Amino acid sequence: MTEHRGTLPPGYELEEYRVESVLGRGGFGVTYLAHDSRLDQQVAIKEYLPCQFAVREVDSTVVPRSTADEAEFHRFLDRFLREARTLAKLRHPNIVRVLRYFEGLGTAYMVMEYERGKSLGQILRELTAPADSAWICGWLLPLLDGLAAVHAANFLHRDVKPDNIFVRTDGTPLLLDFGAARSVAGESSGLTTVYTAGYAPIEQYSPDGKQGPWTDIYGMAAVLYRIITGKPPIEAPLRSQNDALVPAVRAGTGRYDARLLAPIDWALRVDERARPQSVAEWRRGRDGAPGLDAVLCPEAPTVVAPELHDRSEPRRAGGRRWQTRAGAAVAMVVVVIAAALLVRLRSPTVPRVDDHASSAVGAPGGDAGGFVDVADSAISALGMVDGTDARYAANPELLMVDLRSDARQQVIEKAVGIFVQRGALLEHYESLAKEIFGRGELLERLVDDAQPRRSDDGLVYLPAAAEVRFQDLRKIVFRLSRDERLALISAQGDPLISVTVSVRDAERGSPIERSPLAENVIKQRIRDFGFRVASPRDAGSGDRDGGPRPDFAIESEAKLKTLRHTLPASGLTIEKYVLTSWTVKCTDRASDEDIYFDNRIPDSGSWADEDRALQEIGTLIADAFSRDFFAEHLPHASRNSRLAIHGVPSTEAAGLLRRELLGLRSVVHVATAPAGDGARFDVRWYDQGPGGEQSFDGTVLAPLRRKLGRDCLVAESDASADVAVRLSTECAHDLLTKLATLPAAALSEASAERLGALARSLETMRKLALLNPDGVNALAARGLPLARDALVPAAASRKIEL
Repeated sequence: MTEHRGTLPPGYELEEYRVESVLGRGGFGVTYLAHDSRLDQQVAIKEYLPCQFAVREVDSTVVPRSTADEAEFHRFLDRFLREARTLAKLRHPNIVRVLRYFEGLGTAYMVMEYERGKSLGQILRELTAPADSAWICGWLLPLLDGLAAVHAANFLHRDVKPDNIFVRTDGTPLLLDFGAARSVAGESSGLTTVYTAGYAPIEQYSPDGKQGPWTDIYGMAAVLYRIITGKPPIEAPLRSQNDALVPAVRAGTGRYDARLLAPIDWALRVDERARPQSVAEWRRGRDGAPGLDAVLCPEAPTVVAPELHDRSEPRRAGGRRWQTRAGAAVAMVVVVIAAALLVRLRSPTVPRVDDHASSAVGAPGGDAGGFVDVADSAISALGMVDGTDARYAANPELLMVDLRSDARQQVIEKAVGIFVQRGALLEHYESLAKEIFGRGELLERLVDDAQPRRSDDGLVYLPAAAEVRFQDLRKIVFRLSRDERLALISAQGDPLISVTVSVRDAERGSPIERSPLAENVIKQRIRDFGFRVASPRDAGSGDRDGGPRPDFAIESEAKLKTLRHTLPASGLTIEKYVLTSWTVKCTDRASDEDIYFDNRIPDSGSWADEDRALQEIGTLIADAFSRDFFAEHLPHASRNSRLAIHGVPSTEAAGLLRRELLGLRSVVHVATAPAGDGARFDVRWYDQGPGGEQSFDGTVLAPLRRKLGRDCLVAESDASADVAVRLSTECAHDLLTKLATLPAAALSEASAERLGALARSLETMRKLALLNPDGVNALAARGLPLARDALVPAAASRKIEL
């Protein structure tokens, strides 16, 4: 099978629709802007394309990755069609409207009205001050009308959250993404659970939970709680015994009307019977509990949403020379270039930014300002907890909460590993755990099997996958590197970069002048991203004094013109500043190839002062650079390999090997491939070696050998795309025993902090000591009694050869 990882190209004809561009991409689908030739209007078309289970062939058809993925592919296809059928039946101004749906090219399509705006989640991430009650009422009350219409049609949404609420540019809301919807009468949800932690009530955590309108009302109240407090509520099962959630009436006191806060607390009750049973009841109140209709909202509830085009307010610093002002503007461009170089050398995927700062309704994801490549947006992981923990016997729901929490953390750890070398990750694990690993908002909804697997090693495992907001994650990693000077970002060969900035006053015809001040600003920014900076005079054949030749050269030239107009009545002269030309390019000196070049003048208007002009221009060019360069020029660092393991004795052993691969830090996704002798897997992975050059053997197979034995996997071929190994006879004999009784191979490369958080019993810690003695030794050196007690027996009874 030849795999084509792209989307449908512009001009492609889907029945009466002609594809114009890609609006958004996510792990489960692609949304296109298309033209309806019959009605002569633009529409948004959502295509089912789950990168976990499917690929696009060269003839544009979509097929499951392997026979083992067929069941998952068709199960999610049924979910997609169910969403389309649900929305097609609903007609309400505050519910996304599906015009039609159809099947073709081996998949399915949903045609929707094309709208502009942003998700509420994106708006909240961009807010710099708390939202006021008027703005909340502006979208809340119409949205409640839409939710009531859903319930009146005998449907439940079941995934109400900020990213599934779309705010049009005029401030009116839409309820999106009915992929988790089902009839109130109920239908089997299969083996997979889709929900969002913090926004899901307790009944969604149990297959026997009684769900109804109160389930969606809880989600809506959680959205309001997120707006008021800045974070979603504590996960519902954690509140079932000792509820530590700070009530909204206390968290929002002094800033919001109590008549708004009290209904939020009412709808967030853990017991579904204590919540409002319908939207109408939530609005009118019950038994003395105030409803939302008691809130004093403006007479015209539709309030324009916060500005959807991000415009940062520049600092004024009049009287500077042209070179200094240009430094501030060009620095913004080169920060993006520096980030792009880092990603070019270390990232498997990059976000694509829409032509405007807004996104279109129906576009998947919610990544602030952009979406990641469809083939790389979702990451699979293996959540795990210690099944010997006595708390789980008393509270089975807590087991699922902890498993999903760990799965989310493992997805984020894998995503961080794309930017951060393993050594640096282990060295700075505490800082990363504090700043990044626990941030569930970096993920789209988690998809898991809902059926945890208890293993003979004492652990409980849960395979899961989630889409990652790579743009948000990258910003946090960069900030840690810049602000805390952590040695996080690997330069992948430690590139040397030269910078040249030239500025010209177009009106006066002055000659081009170098701006050392501007260059110094840019150089410092580049250093902050972890790169070395060369002197611009050395950008040619190398340093005349024997210094190294730069790897990349950044060159920029800007021309500004001043427009003046004198008012006849007052004699007052008004000045406006416009950009007449702008060139930014980055050259790879190894090949003398311009890896980025742009001289298009953005449609930016004019500005009242020079500082504002340069700041705004810099932002516009940086946005263009991100959109064009990231999406079109960067290679992917992730790799796809077919792994054949000959001599695997049973399908059970093959399934356990797939679980082992799924948990490895460097593995993004694993699919079972058709096998003759033994087991075959399609593995998507990224390297973690120094300079990014480590092989599949050193990155993926090494942890398996640490668990199974050094001589267990005998290499037969080690090509980059096709890797073949054979199980030794001795290893095949007790393969099942080792796979089932020893903890996951991924823990052999885990940090001491992770081992300490995972082990809840001496027996589990002893098994971890067999697999990762260095990590357990580190815990013992820190004084952890469980680790100290585990080491002596582990050393005496060790049965595997590492």
